[in-house]
Amino acid sequence: MFNDVADGTERVVDIGCEVYVLSSDNPAMLEYLIEAADLKDLVSDMIRADEIGVYKPDPAIYQHAATRVETPIENSLHVSSGGMRDVWGAKHAGMQAG
Repeated sequence: MFNDVADGTERVVDIGCEVYVLSSDNPAMLEYLIEAADLKDLVSDMIRADEIGVYKPDPAIYQHAATRVETPIENSLHVSSGGMRDVWGAKHAGMQAG
């Protein structure tokens, strides 16, 4: 695990932003990872690709995420350590990404 993830995520929440996990992975594994990273109290919800049967980097999953959180996609920020595929997909969908 990256030791700075919980601290960084807490700072994002402290400034008033909601944090969601957007993933194509197994829900049980995601819950375990969120717990192990000490993020359970910081993450608002998980948004999974299997909800719509479309997986990253397909732009539809990022649009689905924006719709689920009731935020215009252009006002959403996708942060990923998953490499260019995640960032490319988010940007292609109209989301800010880094």
